[in-house]
Amino acid sequence: MVSHIKRPQVEATILAQLKAQGVPLSSASSECQDDACQEDCDFSYGRATDKEIDQESKLLGTVNAYARLVVCSTGASDWTRDVMDDQSSLAFTIEAQYSKQLKALPERIRRPAKPRAGSSFMQKLGLSKAAEEERSGVHPSLVRESDGDEALPSNVTILNGSHLSTPSSQSVLIFPDYKIITRVKNEPEPVADLVQRHLVSTTRRTGQLDPASHERSQPLPYLVTMLVCSHKRRDKKCSIAAPLLIDKIKEECSHEGWEVDEHLDEIDEKPIEDYAIDAEQTGAAVENRLREISEDTRHARVAVVKCSHIGGHRYAGNVILAFPQGTMVWYGRVTPGDIKQIFEQTIKNGKIIPDLLRGGIGITRAPGCVKGLNEW
Repeated sequence: MVSHIKRPQVEATILAQLKAQGVPLSSASSECQDDACQEDCDFSYGRATDKEIDQESKLLGTVNAYARLVVCSTGASDWTRDVMDDQSSLAFTIEAQYSKQLKALPERIRRPAKPRAGSSFMQKLGLSKAAEEERSGVHPSLVRESDGDEALPSNVTILNGSHLSTPSSQSVLIFPDYKIITRVKNEPEPVADLVQRHLVSTTRRTGQLDPASHERSQPLPYLVTMLVCSHKRRDKKCSIAAPLLIDKIKEECSHEGWEVDEHLDEIDEKPIEDYAIDAEQTGAAVENRLREISEDTRHARVAVVKCSHIGGHRYAGNVILAFPQGTMVWYGRVTPGDIKQIFEQTIKNGKIIPDLLRGGIGITRAPGCVKGLNEW
């Protein structure tokens, strides 16, 4: 028999605060309720691994704010312990070029990693400084907060991903923009151009378009993109968790009649550079296309990508959900037994499971609003 994973209950004050901020919450339980549970329980990774997972610390607030999350294709599921130690990698080249260009920007644009006290995002939520400390982990989204620019950070998180590369080029996923950049060459000059047009740029979703560029950007054609940490050389718990979680994700997708894409190498979406309209109209057209993708649940596709260390390996399994709406949800302590509820509550109904929540980008709605994360 296993000793059950007992997750700490989320404090009532935190639940009330999340509700007041307009975070749509689920009341579903996310732990095994069966006292006669056997060794192969879906809510357990086995006694040895379970003991290494932190079930005591406060989970909410273990994710810092960032402007964008970048995932570089590698075709692998494990990497050197610190991906930035591999100076031949695309991740390293992007990091180097981004840091260089960021330093050249005016200081007012190089925003801090956390929203400032009194910023418009905080005022919109009606938060005092004390309450602001408690809401750590709930952050604005670059593509959702129309009046919160001053609160947005400038830092970019760069990961490696398992989606496929070719010998001559790679692809890059960018969130919360919800797009893929293809035909990326790991060379300083083209990467500097990518950084300038898609990462340093404040243009929403589309970036600074250049039809003459070799690279092409496309909206991601997925109902949700799921990033699952599998980074064994960083921490073995994530490498144990990832394949078990992905098996359950595939099982749930099969049950729903949804297609799973783990390679992301055959995306048949019109390149954003080919829209041939001005930037504002292109942005609206891309958003309309993403809206269509998010509403077509009958023919839905789900992207599943193994990724490098995302922080908090002691909270394995770690799963990030990215949605076309510009919303991102970071879940921790996820077991295979949680996947069904994640599909039912979060992906299908747009509700957050509080006791799995590490943090989120763009997960607030207007106080009193009944809309879920998957609504526009």
